[in-house]
Amino acid sequence: MYVQLWQFGNPCWKESKMTDMNRRAFLRTTAATALASSVLLTLLWGSAQLPLRKFIMNLNVGQIGVKATPLEAVRLARQHGYGAVTPMTGSLSKYSEAELGQLLAEMKSNGIVWGAGVLSPFFEPNDTGFKDRLTEVRRTARLYQQAGVTRCFTPTMSSSNTMTYLANFRLHTQRVREVGKLLADHGLRVGIEYLGTKVLAVKGKFPFIRTSAQMKELTKDVGLANVAVH
Repeated sequence: MYVQLWQFGNPCWKESKMTDMNRRAFLRTTAATALASSVLLTLLWGSAQLPLRKFIMNLNVGQIGVKATPLEAVRLARQHGYGAVTPMTGSLSKYSEAELGQLLAEMKSNGIVWGAGVLSPFFEPNDTGFKDRLTEVRRTARLYQQAGVTRCFTPTMSSSNTMTYLANFRLHTQRVREVGKLLADHGLRVGIEYLGTKVLAVKGKFPFIRTSAQMKELTKDVGLANVAVH
């Protein structure tokens, strides 16, 4: 049996014939070194004061294909170490006041809080269509406020077939400002999510926001304290 040995920092490798005797010595030395390294790492990590997490892990059962009621989602979050769950708008809208109270009590007893709720996109160019979207936003905002949700988000497409970047930017600023004011009346903050993939950026004729810097320009132009980047 032949092994390659590193000779005291020499950058050259050499082959050495290994007998049964030095094979056993080699294995004993290797095992002892590995054990010593393991003990040392354990001592170092065990004595270290790791910083507290600044973020809470959020469970969104819908995104991972898990079928669960809001109450089941809360219990799953607790079981698997999550600190938050995504509000399930469809299910919550069907809850009675008593059922909602039970859910909130279960969340409180398990130390679970709400993550950001989903808000349907409202960037409708047509004013009539936007009013319909605004009605839906208002309904969702009331539901979130009743359930104690304080944050929500909505995505925006990173290209358009009909509007140039500047025209689309102005439309988004106007729509976000109006929706942001409505959400503020219900105690909600909103994050605007940009979709940064190149595929979506070139899907339409005119590219739109696809970076955090561009989205920050939009939220700054909106000028509302409860509007930010998601």
